[in-house]
Amino acid sequence: MLTVSKGPERYDVPDLRGHTVEEATEALAEVKFVVGKVERRWSESVPEGEVIRSLPKFGTEKAEGLSPDTAIGLVVSKGRKPIKVGDWVGKDFETAKAELEDRGLAVEVVDREHSDTVDEGGVISHEPAEGTLFKGDVVEFVVSEGPELVEVPSVFYDPTEEAVATLEDLGFVVRIRHAPVYFTGERAYSTNPPAGTMAEKGSTITVYVV
Repeated sequence: MLTVSKGPERYDVPDLRGHTVEEATEALAEVKFVVGKVERRWSESVPEGEVIRSLPKFGTEKAEGLSPDTAIGLVVSKGRKPIKVGDWVGKDFETAKAELEDRGLAVEVVDREHSDTVDEGGVISHEPAEGTLFKGDVVEFVVSEGPELVEVPSVFYDPTEEAVATLEDLGFVVRIRHAPVYFTGERAYSTNPPAGTMAEKGSTITVYVV
């Protein structure tokens, strides 16, 4: 009776995707393979610690399989890649939006407010204010509309103290000057900027008195 050789032992690479390194090691040992180089990469879909793929991959291109003791490399997930938010307060919102979207984050404007310290279109605040997020997470922004504008009222011939009080109640800083024709200074004559002008809240209004 003759015994015909089947040739050297050959095995196929098992499907190791989704396995832990320990599980993959055991699965490879069952077909007489060993774990080779383990490479770790970020993955948005494979949980941390699980195998993304093997090298050679599952269903190796060699139809006859691989010989025992072949080293099989593993690409293992590090989990989702953290994305730094950064500090954008005081900076241009459109620049922040473009940069964060380029990183893979979403951007939403939740409010717009007047600000005496942040230029129009700048960032007043954002949430989260620091740290890291993951791809697709949202950063919420409060964007500046610049200083609040208030109409300068007419105080023509109002008593000086009353004119000053009116302007200060609107948030202006008041400075008193003599009008070209000056008598006692008891009455307001005009203002600079003039009545009807839109001026920044907190700006200085000069009252000319007669």
